[in-house]
Amino acid sequence: MASLIPQHPLGRRLVYELIHLARVGRTALNVGFSPVQPAIGDDPDFASEQGQIQLYAELLALLPFDDDQWRKVSVLEVGAAGGGGLRFLQKRYQPREIIGIELSTVAAWRGRRQGADIRQGDASKLPFPASRFDCVLCIDALSYFHQETFFRELRRVTKPGGRVMLGQGMPGTLDQIQHYFRHFGAMSGLEVESFHDLAAGVRRSIIANARRAQPILRLWPRCLRLRAVENFFMLPGGERFEQWQSGFLRFGVAILRRS
Repeated sequence: MASLIPQHPLGRRLVYELIHLARVGRTALNVGFSPVQPAIGDDPDFASEQGQIQLYAELLALLPFDDDQWRKVSVLEVGAAGGGGLRFLQKRYQPREIIGIELSTVAAWRGRRQGADIRQGDASKLPFPASRFDCVLCIDALSYFHQETFFRELRRVTKPGGRVMLGQGMPGTLDQIQHYFRHFGAMSGLEVESFHDLAAGVRRSIIANARRAQPILRLWPRCLRLRAVENFFMLPGGERFEQWQSGFLRFGVAILRRS
């Protein structure tokens, strides 16, 4: 999806706003994960985007916090979209504090209406003092940011000993993806504590989403199914769908620690 986003700040901001305007009723924006736990699929708060919330569930379970520790931590999510992940985190773990940052004014407004503390802001200059958070998350949004600047900001706002969790779909072998996280982490003063590959669950989610979209696609004129649209929604026949299913794209997850 990042390839569809303009690099110019004004163009990028406009595209983000249009994406979130079009996603009425959706508050999480990621590739999703399957299978979905019944506790999520049957929850009316999350049923409409259950695959996307399941991805949060998979990732948060990897963090080295027990229930008592979760209730003591302050959490920041960068690229929080409309706050679906924040609401799941609050409902499941009840951290002491949880804040989201999102470039889109529409998404931030939508999240606040549903009770999430989401602030409109730029990931390249996070509006928080140094050593502010115990845990910082960025789920399927990392590729939108200038890498060196963003990793420095992640370290700056994380407390010493705190964790940064990054989950991102990217091309390459597992070794290459791990090297990427180690490289930018070391440049900014963050050490990779653990690494995980969630590609299998993401691939299943993409196939499930494509199946659900089939009834709508049958009504959609083929001449209007632009390549960019197929790639954005990861539809069969599109390049991104094939890249995920072939294993060219993987979903790497790194937990980094500020020493």
